[in-house]
Amino acid sequence: MIARSARRPGTAIAGADDPSVRRLLTVLLGRYGIPVAETVTADGADSAVEAAWWLGFPVTLVADGPRLAGHRATVRHGLATPSQVRLAYRQLAAMLGSAMTGVRLRRQPQEGAEVVVWITRSRGRSVQVSLALGGPAGALVTTGVTRQAPLSARQARDMLDELRDGSAAERDETAASAAGTEGAPTGDAGPGAPDLAAAPAPCEPAPLDLAALAVLLERVSRLAVAVPEVLELELNPVIVTRCGTAVAGVRGGFRRSRAARAAPGKLRRVS
Repeated sequence: MIARSARRPGTAIAGADDPSVRRLLTVLLGRYGIPVAETVTADGADSAVEAAWWLGFPVTLVADGPRLAGHRATVRHGLATPSQVRLAYRQLAAMLGSAMTGVRLRRQPQEGAEVVVWITRSRGRSVQVSLALGGPAGALVTTGVTRQAPLSARQARDMLDELRDGSAAERDETAASAAGTEGAPTGDAGPGAPDLAAAPAPCEPAPLDLAALAVLLERVSRLAVAVPEVLELELNPVIVTRCGTAVAGVRGGFRRSRAARAAPGKLRRVS
């Protein structure tokens, strides 16, 4: 199947922030061999520091609140000391006011490339799996790839190859446009847009575990086909390291059952 540019996620999943549904998604992902980084909630600066000690530094802190889903400004990465956690909490509380009901903390995985994996289900119930760069690179490179689920191992690897090639081409085009010339030299990733295939290290390049990312894509596609009640699912970010992948954020939406429709408000889309 031919890949095409993928729609970027972010606005497709709307609604209130429901921790119970996030927990349900986490359990469901675990059953398909896709572990999600452990998350602890806190409702104050001191409890956030205590949670960070329990998880282990460094941590990522995400502001919680019904109207805050998917906003990049609500995330603070790389908090390595109690004072940094406390300051981040107070800054977010001052900026967001009553919209912030608390925070979620998770231990930050080792450095690597960030990607976003998400599924969408059409009205005809066909399911598509999409992949795009995340983090700073995702802000500069909008290219993504999509395949119909379920994915074979070969299709998953093809998605990685096409994302890498498409991202490189888009960076070259952007560089050429910025320089006011055509045919900018290829192979220069530019600042803030790391090559998905390798992450720079002080001594020598350390290849990222793309095989693990391919396996994750396969498993997400199987979940999407086997569990039609999951209408949407977004893993953002997925951090690809030298020794595997780490899912650090989950958003999703479920089809409501007849019982849930009879009792509105019991199950909602969340992020």
